[in-house]
Amino acid sequence: MELNEIIKKEALDIVSTYKITREATEELLKERFDKNPKLTEIVMNADSYKQVSRIKEYKNFIKQSRKEIYYSLRKYYVSENIKEPALNIKHISSEERLPYLEEFNKKLESVIGSAQSIIDIGGGIFPYYFPFERFPNLKHYVWVDKDKNAYEFLKTLHNKKLHLYNDLIGEKPWEKYLPPGVEKFDAALLIKLVTLIWRQERDQFDYLTKVPAEKILITAPKEAMTKKLDIRRREDAVLRMFIEKTGREIQGILNVGNEFGYLLR
Repeated sequence: MELNEIIKKEALDIVSTYKITREATEELLKERFDKNPKLTEIVMNADSYKQVSRIKEYKNFIKQSRKEIYYSLRKYYVSENIKEPALNIKHISSEERLPYLEEFNKKLESVIGSAQSIIDIGGGIFPYYFPFERFPNLKHYVWVDKDKNAYEFLKTLHNKKLHLYNDLIGEKPWEKYLPPGVEKFDAALLIKLVTLIWRQERDQFDYLTKVPAEKILITAPKEAMTKKLDIRRREDAVLRMFIEKTGREIQGILNVGNEFGYLLR
């Protein structure tokens, strides 16, 4: 069989599941075939795709290729779409919000626009996109995230209102993040965080519910980060569980692009 024929067939199957372009998938498969000349020869000597698909080595090869794509989509990467030279990292989670960023920021302004202090937990590089100019009363934007890449990038912004803590969630008592003279934050941003903590760091879930803030904005994705899969019902169940544990009331509903959530008070 022609190797290009195999590559195109597998790429089409992969892009039907994962949020990646056909061109990028074909390039990745070609690179992996180039590193495996033995398997390449087996594929090219096969009479049909059916025959190829039964070969154990080939099945493992495709499985590992999919795995590589899955994890690559969850990492930060250099983006050629960014015009600002300072911003050389992006993540699929923040990239998904770009088409409706203006709408998202307007929603933020409408629900917490008078805030003087905000804590952003696990927000990645969101402070870069945050509309500081629309928050004239804001004095303190506290960012807490374990991501070292995001931390190093945000330091380059030299924003005096931005207080950065490169910490694990639960590493310190909430009181350690309160600015001087502030008893509790006016707002807490838990953007696409609650369901992630429930899946990956469940022992910190209760800690998260106790964040000292007048208002809490929690959001979750409607679609899986890496796959074309509707997960809203599953994510909403976790958000509702979080709301119940906080004992708070829903003050507003957010529904923007691929993101939905609740404003709690």
